[in-house]
Parts: sequence; C-alpha cells; structure tokens
Amino acid sequence: MTMTTFRRLSAVVCLASVLVCSGRSARAQAPVDLLLHNGKIFTADVRLSTFSSVAVRDGRIVALGWDALRQQYRAERTIDLRGNLVVPGFIDTHIHISGDPERWVDLSGLGTMSELKARVTRKAEQLGSGEWITGYGWSEDELAEQRRPLRWDLDDAAPVNPVVLTRAGGHSSVASSLALEAAGLTPESDTPPGGIIEVDDQGRMNGILREGAQGMVRRLVPDATPEELRVSFVENLRGFLRLGITGIIQAGVGQRGYGDWESVYQEFAGELPRAAVQLRVPPNPERAIAMLDRFGRTTGDGNEWLRVGPMKFFVDG
Repeated sequence: MTMTTFRRLSAVVCLASVLVCSGRSARAQAPVDLLLHNGKIFTADVRLSTFSSVAVRDGRIVALGWDALRQQYRAERTIDLRGNLVVPGFIDTHIHISGDPERWVDLSGLGTMSELKARVTRKAEQLGSGEWITGYGWSEDELAEQRRPLRWDLDDAAPVNPVVLTRAGGHSSVASSLALEAAGLTPESDTPPGGIIEVDDQGRMNGILREGAQGMVRRLVPDATPEELRVSFVENLRGFLRLGITGIIQAGVGQRGYGDWESVYQEFAGELPRAAVQLRVPPNPERAIAMLDRFGRTTGDGNEWLRVGPMKFFVDG
C-alpha cells in the first residue's frame, strides 16, 4: 500500500466516522415529561384521527404518532396503555359549582325517598335543633317512588329544622313546613314574575317552589363564611379532573363571586380545570351597565386558566 493510498483510506474512515457521529446526534432523544404508547389516542381533529402514541412536555402535547415516538423521545414517565382509549379532556359548558356550606347535603345519585330522608336526618343530628338545612341534586326520575319529595317528607326527616332542598337543574326546590312558615308563605302569597308556589288538590302548599319563588325561602338561609366554602370549592373543582373534565363554563356569578374565583385560581392555577365564568347582571339595562362599568372587564379577559365568560341575564322570567 502506497502512502498516498493510505492517506486516502484514512480520509474515508474519518469521513465515515463523522457521518456516523452525526447520525447518532440527529437521533438523540428529546426529553419529555410523559409518553403514552400502545393505545388508541383519539384526537377529535377534522379527520377524527387516531394514533397509538403521544408525547407531552410542560402540560402540552408535543407529538402524536406511532410506536416510533418511543425512539424519538426520552420520557420521565412512560405508560403502556395496553390498547386502552385516550380522548381529549371533556368540557362542561353549563355548570353551577361552588363550595359546600356545613349545612349542605349532597342529594345526587339517590335511589329512594328513604335515602333522601336519611341524609337529611343525619344532617339535622349533626347541626342541632333549629339550624337550617340545605341541599341540592334530587330528581324524582332517579327515585324508585318516581315522585318528588314534598314538605311532609322533610317534616318527617327533620321535624325541628327548617329545610329547603333544590332539585337537580336548580329550577325548583322543596321546603319543609318550618321553612315555609319562617318565610311567611301562604297559597295566596305574591311571587316574583314566573315564580310558583305549588298547592295540592286540597289547596294546601305541598312545599314545591318553582323558579323565582325559591328565593322567598332561600334568602333566609344564613350565609356561609368564605373560609367555610373555600376548601370544598377547591376540592369540588379538582373533582372534575378525576372525571376527565378539563374545562368548565360556570353559568353565572355576581361581581363579588368572580373575585372569589380569581382568588382561588391565583393560588391553585395548574391544579384545576380551565374555566370561563359568566357574569350575571340584573335585567334592568341601567343597573346592568352600571355593574359592568364597575366590573371593568370584558368577555375574554383573563389568562389560560381563568377568563371572563359571556354576560348572563334573564329576559322572560
């Protein structure tokens, strides 16, 4: 081998080494926080595309693809989906969420009237005689008896406590005899526009209050303290994430209520679902404009976690 040939061969070897090193550098794995693979990842794009792998960094998707993503990215945490389905987070576009006062009873998911009454009785025993009891979430459609709770049911469950329980959806409530008495209601009482005090076939109040009539009793319930509500409010918001709900639209709060949302999200942003909060304004145009002027913000103001939603007002009662 001549010296010239040796030099040429050395140059080729060096060039090959450079190309190999460059190739390795090009294939270096990019760091990510999370890599999901071996699944069915539905994207909800216009083509309804499905992939098997997804890479996430800083809470955002950086790549969608197939098993090759495992070679492209180095993840702090890797999850084998074992064929399971992954979908984008759900958005609840109409919800009323708040903290829970101590006097409040969760009435969702009940199967019988006796279960509803038992929960009210336990709360009465916890609070003591004379304390108001409130609750939300009952629905006659879910009860075996296929009927609404009436005031006599509440009287039986808590005979020495005024009680008012709101139906799922918030358009009606049932009040006990003590609650109706405390509000001074009779079958002939005037109600706000659209409000109804129901009576039975004998002309007696059955305890059901619809729409605006609910406030005639609810206004008597003592306000909970902000401290009492805050802990459960945060926990209720976190509960959405456990259900796969990553975005919500709160269906109406007052100006002061929006401040409560801001305070919570300033402390816990990143741990809660993204939220748009509708601002509830009075139906009177002059009062509405004055309130919005005081509020000083418009729809869309805020950040990626919390923003001002649309204005909400009632025009037909």
